[in-house]
Amino acid sequence: MKKNLFFTIIFAGIFCHAISQTVKLTAIYDANNSAVKLNWNMVNSSSRTSYLLLRSADGVTWTEAVKDRTLRNYTDEDIYFFNDRYYLSGKNFYRIKISDGYNNTIALSPVVVVNTGGTVKTTTTYPTNTKRETTTNKQNNTQSQINTQPKNNNSWIIYPNPATDLLKLTYKSSGELKGVVNVQIQDASGKTIIKFRSGSMYKTIQIPISNLQKGAYFIQATVLNELMMNQKFIKQ
Repeated sequence: MKKNLFFTIIFAGIFCHAISQTVKLTAIYDANNSAVKLNWNMVNSSSRTSYLLLRSADGVTWTEAVKDRTLRNYTDEDIYFFNDRYYLSGKNFYRIKISDGYNNTIALSPVVVVNTGGTVKTTTTYPTNTKRETTTNKQNNTQSQINTQPKNNNSWIIYPNPATDLLKLTYKSSGELKGVVNVQIQDASGKTIIKFRSGSMYKTIQIPISNLQKGAYFIQATVLNELMMNQKFIKQ
């Protein structure tokens, strides 16, 4: 009995330590670019994890805004950026949920609310309240316009990484692309540096990056409003 109690306490301690890790989510409404700009950090974990960005109109009922379908060995130094162009009119509540491959919650960010009703950029952070999270089935969501469930989360790769003059984005699946590929590269502050569209007949896209300064960048690819990849690369 004492042995079982000992392991229960140890397990509870490990779980509390994992769930207490801090996810710093920030968001700001950019009226000029008609987007809510968000960025957040991942957390240290012994298992591979992924993120889920949740959006809400009231802070109670949550829907999926974007999801990373690829499990990776993240650390708290990994920073992600996302521009939400399908925000709601008025208040938008956001939070980040980090989970492992078994859908166990590793960490939750505080709730952040952004008001898009005017031209003033406002950001407010509310205390974390895990009991308020009730994720709504995406099929019943009439507000979200993004399909964030890619059919094959390993279909897109970038190389070389680190890169010097040329970065290649390749679609390696045998299936056909059913829409134009929208590509954008952002710097560490979330500013879009490169943005262009490529025809669906091209499965390898060559991106000149010789003019970029050395450092970390993020590349995103979307097809028909579906986020296909969101990955960090290093410019040497």
